[in-house]
Order: sequence, then C-alpha cells, then structure tokens
Amino acid sequence: MTFNPKDSRIELLDDLIEKNVPHDHFCDDGTERRFYSYVWFHGPVAIYVGKGCGPRYLKFVVAGYNSVVALAYVRKHFKELECFFAASEITESASFAIEHMLIGYFRLRSEGGSLLNGKPGRLPAPGSGADLSHLRQTASLAPLPPNLEPLANGKHVLAWKRQPTFAPTDRLTLTTDNNPWAYNTPGYRFFEAVMRQRPATVADAISMAKAHDGGKVRTERIGSAQGHLRWLYTWGPHLIVNDQFWRPSPEAGIRQWHST
Repeated sequence: MTFNPKDSRIELLDDLIEKNVPHDHFCDDGTERRFYSYVWFHGPVAIYVGKGCGPRYLKFVVAGYNSVVALAYVRKHFKELECFFAASEITESASFAIEHMLIGYFRLRSEGGSLLNGKPGRLPAPGSGADLSHLRQTASLAPLPPNLEPLANGKHVLAWKRQPTFAPTDRLTLTTDNNPWAYNTPGYRFFEAVMRQRPATVADAISMAKAHDGGKVRTERIGSAQGHLRWLYTWGPHLIVNDQFWRPSPEAGIRQWHST
C-alpha cells in the first residue's frame, strides 16, 4: 500500500486554526455557513490571506483587485502558485477570525513577513449562537479553473470592447455576493441596485437600471447596464451568461478566463 502524506501546508493551517482560533468564533452569528478563509502559497511560503464565498479566492489574480506590487508578483510567479482553503463551510465571523489570525501569523511584508496583503484584517465579535465548530471543513487544496491566468487591465479593456452586446433574452447567473467595483462608482451602484436582485435576463437588468436612474442626478446614476454587464462578464468568474463563463473569440488574442 502506498502512503500519501498530507500536504504540510494543510497540516499547518489545520494546526494554526485548532490552536489559535477560540471556539466561540465558530458560534452561529446569523449568517449562512457558506464562507471560507483561504491562503495563496508560493511553494511553502504564504503570500496572501483572504476570506469570502463563491469564487472570491480567485480575485487575488485579477488586475485592479490588489496592489501593483501584488499583481506584478502574481504575473511573474503565477504558474508556481497554489491556493488552499484554510477552513470552509463556516460563518462570516469565523472566516474573519481565521483571516485575522493567519495574517498575524504569517505577517505583512511591511512587518517583515511574507504576505502581500495591504491590511492586517479585523477580528470580529464572536457569534452568540450554537457552537458550529464541529461543522467546519478542514484545510484543503482550492480548485483552480482551467486556463486560469492573471488578467491584466489592458487585456480586460480589450476583452470588454470586443464583447458583443447581449441580447435582451440572454440569461444571467451571478456567482458572487462580493461587489468587485470600487465604492460609489457607477459599477458599484449597478451591482448594488441591480445584480444583488439576481436579474434573470439582460432585459430584467436593463429595466432595473433604468428604474434606478429615473429622477436621479448624474452623480447618482448607474448608466449603461449593457456596459456594466459586459465589463463584469469579462472581469473574472463573477457572471455566467447562458450557462457559460466568458469565452473570447480566437481573434481576440486573449486566453479564456474560465469555461464550463
């Protein structure tokens, strides 16, 4: 029989959580157990810690999400990077607590550590409900979509420009609850006012955007729903249209981000 030892990074993450995160942070906080904490590694070195749900962990390699230094590192070493879920199927409070602990352990580069994070994270108040620690999924290797690669800003703009206008009947499926746009930008308002309502079709999204903009001053408007949908679709694994992730035409000169 062949013995397959557990990855040392998985053992480390499990050990750190077990010893350093009090069980009261795993108590029910009223949120669904759909969150996770994650760590990107370059070999044995942790380079980024985060938390989220859905495809949030993939945003580490998306241009515009992280600092210029972090993105340059990703572009240079991307093929050597791996991502691990430190814990999954946990509440949001638990995911914050684990993120805070792991950042403190690995430390930011500005503090002499190895992490490319810009902030230390925050420790939330523990939940007040039942202890859910026994339902936590322990550390595991995170799946990466086929042909995943860093998407540079210039390539994203090109992909957005070449993405055809959607038909009103095209079906929409949002894959994340995390608003990827900067706060109070037109895109941010579009996500909050329209995409959070989970429009079923492009026509629904356009109708919601028009209803939102009615009577508002220019600085409070969403603008073109089509433009925002095309940007979101080509940005990363945020949106599925007609049961498919973004898939550019061969002449676009850009590799696909993710396909089903």
